[in-house]
Amino acid sequence: MAEDLAVRVQRLTETVAKAEVKAEPKAEPKAEVKTEKPEDQAMFVTKMIEHALIAEDRAGLTDLWKSNQKQIDILKSGNTEQYKKLQQAFAEIKTNLGEA
Repeated sequence: MAEDLAVRVQRLTETVAKAEVKAEPKAEPKAEVKTEKPEDQAMFVTKMIEHALIAEDRAGLTDLWKSNQKQIDILKSGNTEQYKKLQQAFAEIKTNLGEA
């Protein structure tokens, strides 16, 4: 099970790395910025996952989520595909942090 999770986290990390190569550099998203452009929402999700991957513990992961709650709510109501991607990534990372 732990090996399976490690493989999924590795794939997620590779996916994020590939997205960075294709994406233009942009400023880090802020919770109060409301965007409705799908490409901006995808960049937000990519950056959130990058920051989540370096979280040291579950508390740090929770703080990251809560500090971006407004933008996440916008994503949840307007782009369910990206929201599910973000939610799944956070769930996997949270599980991984619990096993550490």
